[in-house]
Amino acid sequence: LKSIDWTVLCLIAGTLPLGAALQKQGIANEVAGWCMDLHDIFGPAAVHAALLLVAGLMSNLSSNAAAAAIMSPVAVVAAVRIGIEPRDALLAVAYGCSCNFVTPFAQCNVIVMGPGGYRARDFVLVGLVMATAVAAVAITMLSMR
Repeated sequence: LKSIDWTVLCLIAGTLPLGAALQKQGIANEVAGWCMDLHDIFGPAAVHAALLLVAGLMSNLSSNAAAAAIMSPVAVVAAVRIGIEPRDALLAVAYGCSCNFVTPFAQCNVIVMGPGGYRARDFVLVGLVMATAVAAVAITMLSMR
């Protein structure tokens, strides 16, 4: 029990109802409609890119656990409506949630910022390059299936 991070556990437990509420209120279906438009114009790679981008933005502004809990139901609804593999949509969300190295207040970055003497600008410059590389590889690999 001492090793459990109760803050993260409470955050995840608190955001799960938010994901369900997004689905119940029709927001997930609305986003799925936008994804369908993207799919019709640009194909499945655009849907994967959009899901990854939104999850990445949410992950950088809150936490990766919260972003995953909120975006997962949206990704599944979008994938089912479009006709793409839900697993690939969830992987796009997972990769996006893992790209939280752009802001200094992301969980892992906070730990190294002070001792490393880094500034917020350092995280943005290096983090954008890393996030772009991860996104490019992830979208390419997901779209090849």
